[in-house]
Amino acid sequence: MKTAALFLVAMLLHGGVQAQEMSENCEDAPGADRLTVETCTRQALDRQHQAMESAYRQLHAALPQTEAAALEAGQRDWQAYQQSYCRLFVQISGAENPAWAMTWGEIAQAGCEADQIEGRTAQLEALRNIVELRARQGEAIMEDTSH
Repeated sequence: MKTAALFLVAMLLHGGVQAQEMSENCEDAPGADRLTVETCTRQALDRQHQAMESAYRQLHAALPQTEAAALEAGQRDWQAYQQSYCRLFVQISGAENPAWAMTWGEIAQAGCEADQIEGRTAQLEALRNIVELRARQGEAIMEDTSH
């Protein structure tokens, strides 16, 4: 889901549609009014945030204490990066149009955050896969040495 830029461009090019005309999947709409886009973007952000939190909790639970502490620090660093990047994204996107920043800026911010969170979720899931692989390899080594 790369909603931040693409979704905003699509809705601005296609004009508005009424909320009741939109399908359940907001991304399927050919365009939307500001309220509908804001609602859809917030829903996407909430879904992405829940998925990331789940991936983070699963990974954290699977790690030894020192690695869990490193994950916590890394997550804080990632959150600072995400906030900084999305502020820059909104600033650059609306730098020439202050009216856009006042009306669509919050939506662009939320869309950017959703995209960043989606990427972070994939990173956390990849790390979880590595932890699982490491555990299986450790079990295989123990099994080989016991024979």
